[in-house]
This record gives sequence, structure tokens and C-alpha cells, in this order.
Amino acid sequence: MLGEPTPHEADPTGSQYAFEKRVVKAGGGEGFADVWKRDFFAWEYKGHEKDLKAAYVQLLAYKDDLGNPPVLVVSDLDRIEVRTNFTGLSPVLKVVTLDDLAADDPSEALGLLRSIFVAPEELRPRIEQAQITEKAARHFAEIAGTAPRVPTRPPRSRSGRVQGRGDAWPRPNPVQTPPDGSCFTRSYPDS
Repeated sequence: MLGEPTPHEADPTGSQYAFEKRVVKAGGGEGFADVWKRDFFAWEYKGHEKDLKAAYVQLLAYKDDLGNPPVLVVSDLDRIEVRTNFTGLSPVLKVVTLDDLAADDPSEALGLLRSIFVAPEELRPRIEQAQITEKAARHFAEIAGTAPRVPTRPPRSRSGRVQGRGDAWPRPNPVQTPPDGSCFTRSYPDS
């Protein structure tokens, strides 16, 4: 359908692309990822009407030992769930069904599947500058809302007096500087 070689055809040793790739689970123990291609994807297949969320959790336990692939895929006989797994970005879920593949124009579904195998970077979520700014503004607002309020000193006139509120705050202790400025220089004895 996609014209891709099988893992064994592409990599007989299984070091870069493999069926049943042995892994160490994040929580301990061992398991097998159904299909894995280094720096591309990890794929877990489940039988008809099995729990794909459980399959996704299973892949999450495997992903570190698989080099943290950028795409995690789970599937059964009816649907393929593709989740992006790019560091620092929230996962994005895309679903391909058998109906999508049997449609008069399956090009979108086939394009998504092809990207998994040859160009996972094309699946990287795109963040617009406005979205970054909006997210940062919300984050700063949250921080400001939870930060303790620190009293600020009221404005002062040149004489050091608080403007408009009398002597609500103590005045700073002015530094007395000798007219010759000697406090700013230091002389050292000749050695």
C-alpha cells in the first residue's frame, strides 16, 4: 500500500528497524514493541476492539528505551491512532480508519501514514508566534496571580520625602560624604 520495505528487508539485524523489538519498560520489566523504526516511530497493534488507550500507555512505557521516537502509533483492525511525541510539544492525535483508506480519495490518510515511515518531521505540530505570545501571557498572568504581593515603596521627592502620603515609610538614611570625596578612594602604604 505504501511501498515500504518490511523491517527485515530494510534491516536484517533489527538494530534500526524491527518487528517485536525487545525493550525495557520505564517502570521495570521487559516487553516488545510490535514495530519500531529508530528516529521515526514505535507501533503497537492490538486485536479487534481491544483497548487502544492501554496500547498507548504500553508504548509510553517503552518509548525511552526506544530512543523516544517522534511518533507513537497504536492500531487495531478498524483504526490507526497516530500521536506525535516531539520533545517539548504537546502530543497531537490523528486518526485513520479503514473507511478513510477505502474512500474515493484516500490521499490524506495515505499521506499521514507515509509521513510516519519516511518523514515524521512533517507531523511536528506547528506553533504560530501569536500562540507562543498568548501562551506566555497566560503563564505570566498565572504566576502573577499566585505570587505573594510585595509592598512597593511610594514615590519620593528629591528631598527623600514620600509624595502624597506623608511619612508612611521611613526615610532612607542619607550617606554623609566628606567634601573631598575621600570615602571613595583608598590609599595604600608603599611596600
